[in-house]
Order: sequence, then C-alpha cells, then structure tokens
Amino acid sequence: MERFVIPRKISANIEYFHCSSKKLIISAKNKIWIISLNGKIYSEISIIEKILEIKTYKSYVIIKMESGYYYFILGDKTITKIDLEIKQIIVKKHIYFLWNNNIYRTSSLKNIHNSELVETFKYPILGFTILENYFIYFLKDKVIISKDDISEEISCLAGIEIISVSEYLHWMIIETDKHLIIYSLYKDPIAIQKPEIYYGVVRGKYILYILSDNINIHSMISGNKISSLKLTAFSGSYDDVTDTLWLYSTIFYEIRLKFTEIIYNELIKYKLYKSAVNIYSERTYYDYALHLFEIHERKKAIYFLGLSKRKIEFDYKEVLNTLEYKKQEYLIKSNVNVFLTLDELIELLTINLKATKRNYDFLSFVLYRLNRHKKLKKIFEFCHTNKLDIKFIKRKKFQVNNTTEKIFFYYWNYFNINNKILYYFNNERYDECWKALNLYKKEIKDINSLLRTIINILTKKESKEMVKYFYYYLKEEILYFIVEYQLITNLKYYLEITEDISYNTQAIFKAIKMSNHEIFEEIYYFILKYKNENDLKYEL
Repeated sequence: MERFVIPRKISANIEYFHCSSKKLIISAKNKIWIISLNGKIYSEISIIEKILEIKTYKSYVIIKMESGYYYFILGDKTITKIDLEIKQIIVKKHIYFLWNNNIYRTSSLKNIHNSELVETFKYPILGFTILENYFIYFLKDKVIISKDDISEEISCLAGIEIISVSEYLHWMIIETDKHLIIYSLYKDPIAIQKPEIYYGVVRGKYILYILSDNINIHSMISGNKISSLKLTAFSGSYDDVTDTLWLYSTIFYEIRLKFTEIIYNELIKYKLYKSAVNIYSERTYYDYALHLFEIHERKKAIYFLGLSKRKIEFDYKEVLNTLEYKKQEYLIKSNVNVFLTLDELIELLTINLKATKRNYDFLSFVLYRLNRHKKLKKIFEFCHTNKLDIKFIKRKKFQVNNTTEKIFFYYWNYFNINNKILYYFNNERYDECWKALNLYKKEIKDINSLLRTIINILTKKESKEMVKYFYYYLKEEILYFIVEYQLITNLKYYLEITEDISYNTQAIFKAIKMSNHEIFEEIYYFILKYKNENDLKYEL
C-alpha cells in the first residue's frame, strides 16, 4: 500500500463536506465555503438550514436541506430553491430525480420543468439508483431492477430496512442497521458487518473506507479487509478526479492510498475485465485472452492477445515446416502456453505488429509464401508509414514472377516505385510504364537517372506529352536521342513544346547534321527560315 497524507487545519466545526473536481465544498456555521486544494477560498455563501447532502453536476452544486433541494452555480453566490418536492436526486451523465412517484432526466436545473420523463410507477417508491444502464428501485418491501422495459425483483434484498444507498460503476453499497451490503450486477452480494463504533462509510475506487475508531479499508470486489489506518474520522469524501480521500476529524486529512495490485488481482479473479482494463489495459488484455482460450473463444482470444503487446515467441523452423508441407492446421507452440494454427499465428502477429512493431519481416514472408495479397498489402502500408524496412523481399531468391507480380507491385508502390517502372519497361509493357511515370511522379527517386535508363521508350511510343515529360528533366539530351534514332514524329513534338526555339538552335542544328535522313534536312531549313519567329511552334 502506498500512502500520502497531508493534514489541513480549518478553524470551524464542519457539519458536512463534499470533494469534487479539486474543490472542497464545506458547510459550517450557516455558511457554504468553496475551497481549492491549496486552501484558497473561492466563495462564501450564507445558508439558513443544516445541509444533509451535496452533489455536483458540471457547474451546478446541488444541496439538500430539510426544506428541500437547492442549487447554485460555481462562481455565483445566489442559491435557488427547486420548486418541486423532489424526493431524491442522482447525478450521472444527466441529473435524474424522483418527483411525484416518477423519475425524470434533465441536464439543466434552470429548465427542470421541461425534464424528460423516464419512468412512471403505480406503487410508491422510496428511492432509486442507477448501475450502468440498469435502474434499481426501492419499494417498501422489495427491490426492483429494470432495463429496457424488463423488470425483475432482486430477491436477496427483499425485506431489508435500508438506511442509505450509494453506487460506483456496477456496485451498489446498501447500508442497513448492522451491515454494509455490496451488491453487484456480476457477482453475489457481500455483507460486511458494521463495527460497534461506526461513523459512516466513504466510497472510493473499488474501495470502502469504514469510519470507526480506525479507518477499516475493505475491497468492494470481495468484501475482504485489505488494510487499516490508525486514524479516527467522523466524515469523509472521495474525489474521483484526483483519487484523493478526504477525512475530517477536527482537522482535514488529504490522503492518497494505492491498492492497485490488490484490486487488479481481485478484478481478474472475479473476471471483471471491463473494470480491470481501467487499471492495467495491456495486462488485462493478456489475462482476458487466456480466459477466452479456456472457454474456447479462440478468435476473440487471438485479438486480445495481440493487443496485450506481449512479445510473441515461437519456433520459426516449425512455421517454415508448416509452410513447406502445407499443414495449416498443425499447432505451433508459443510462449503464451497455447498452441496456434498457422492462420491464428498470422492473425496474432498482425494485431501484435500494430501494437509492438515486431515480427513484421517474418510475417511478410509467411504472407508472401501463402499469396495472401490483401493482408500483405496492409502490412506493407503499415511498415511504410512506420518506416520499417522489409528485408526478405530484397533477397535474390525471391524474384518477381507471374504469381508474385501483384505482391511485388504492392511492395514497390510503398517502398521503391522506380523498380515498378523499370519492371514495366524491361517487360515491354510501355503503356503501363508511361502511366506509372505520370502517376508516381512525386515518389520517383533520382528521376533524371531513371529517365535516362528508360529513354528507349521514346522509340516505342509517339507521344507529345511523353516528349514534354522527358524534355522537362533531360532538356537537350532528349533531342540528341530523338535525332540519333530518327524519331521524326517525336522530333516534331519536341520542336512544338520547345518554348524558345532560338535558345537551342545550335543544339538542334548539331543534332540534325549528325543525321542523313531527308526529313531532317527539311526541318533544318524550316528552322532557319522561322527561327526568329515566336510563333514557330504554331506553324509546325
């Protein structure tokens, strides 16, 4: 147990106090004080009656006095009486209140008359509470639990004389004359006997602090006593925001207690995983996965095991043998004491990869061998985004072929688009090569070098756009190539897209003189005649 205690002296006889959102709300000497945790008084409000209860909702402070419910807004000293004879108020995501034997819901006390009706009762109810999405109603001699218009009696609570009720998540703490009863939606009720000297009980996170001559600390999950404090306190409040217990015994005590391991282990023991995940998320995923394996829900188990970020260890040779002999149902032993099929291992490594960035190269290799294109594409995308280098595909023995072409394309799209363009060119797929040049212009590395490598594509395709593309990067180099290979149509395109023909006239002349083709002589004289005219390209 970790403990941190700060005593704070306040010179007043405290009648009631409540801690919420790093503020103490204290009633004493016909006043309400709003005090920060460092002792600064935000406001002081006069009252005429003794306060029985304090609740907070957003900026509202709701107080119950003998004459009914009142409220004020933080920062404002005006107290407003709620002009309905409300029997009880519960604060959750909304404000729920019991009035005229009906339960209503609202988010604004200023507009309380426009509240939404939740449920109507034929028989008088003494009170209610809310556990998760369940409403629990207390009648004279029985307790009803209701959800989605389906109601049933909680038989184990029938006939109990209830003094007070509080709730936390899916637990309800019922105080009777001699016991504190912990009722849960997911396990049997637990009864804790009150000590002979009893001042009250404070609800913490999964913990009950029973105020006596000592502070007896019990688990809300099992009911077991887990510790005690040698301190006498007459009242207390727990702040869920700061995880702080406030106790009053002539002075205030600000106490921070941690029972993390004890509480976590009890939550796991009783299989309350939804609560345990708020303490240790990754440990809970692992423990929950093992439980799912036990009850044979393997698909869900694989998912949560992957999320647990556990390092997944297995025999790589065993996986390779499974691939070699195509025994996908063969069980592979792992370090989490479960045997996995190959498909389960792939799914586990895929989920685990996103959480840990481990085994991505081996996983990619397995998917490659199985031709799992869609899944492999997602792995490539993830690795590229996270700058993870996939090495196996670079080895010489893994060469692109008709079967694996798609896989290599996926890889090149993310890691090396130059290879894809070269592959199209070398396999005489010139239309696809040209399309890729346009599509991946921004992703191409060292584009000048690539264009020089595939410049022969100009001998296979006649295209003004392609000539323009090459000219943008290679300038006059493309001219010498066009002339050398006597690409007449592409030369005309070149002259059309050249913005200033006079700028590179000498280069054009030099290239043309190197050729003996008749058409080039015609072009030569054509240029001489019009070389100083700006609209030469239009004449062409």
